[in-house]
Amino acid sequence: MFWRKGLHDATMQDLAAATRVQRSDDARHANAHYHFLTARVHVITAVNGTVYLGPATKRNIPMITTITTYPLPEPMTREEARRAFLSTAPKYQGVAGLFRKYYYLAQDGKTLGGVYLWNSRAEAEAMFNENWRAFMRDKYRADPSVVYFDCPVVVDNLTHEILSGN
Repeated sequence: MFWRKGLHDATMQDLAAATRVQRSDDARHANAHYHFLTARVHVITAVNGTVYLGPATKRNIPMITTITTYPLPEPMTREEARRAFLSTAPKYQGVAGLFRKYYYLAQDGKTLGGVYLWNSRAEAEAMFNENWRAFMRDKYRADPSVVYFDCPVVVDNLTHEILSGN
């Protein structure tokens, strides 16, 4: 059985002091995953301020993957794309429901976009509103496409977990 509960930094610090902690993401990531190992071989995982408790090898978390795509009017170099991506990356830190975002650039430089892992479709749709689309059209001079996928299973080799959506 899995449960969720809101978590504040003070509570997270208390848990960390009382248990052995493994950290699966870079300290600079806003969406870092904390794993608190308990005596009963369960993992309490805090993601974006939400706690998940379950067996160490499987967690039941709803997940949506979103892929955005921008066909560019002119090819972009890897360095140009890196600078553009770094300029927007802070905008995605701390976004409700967003676990992770990957930026990508096609090898020919003619297409770029993002791959997002969300807690729910509603949270993803809240991000990809008309203001977001207008900002992206202005930045990349291209109309973005957004496609939503249900993500029933994720294999996480960093945390040695299999995540299964509801």
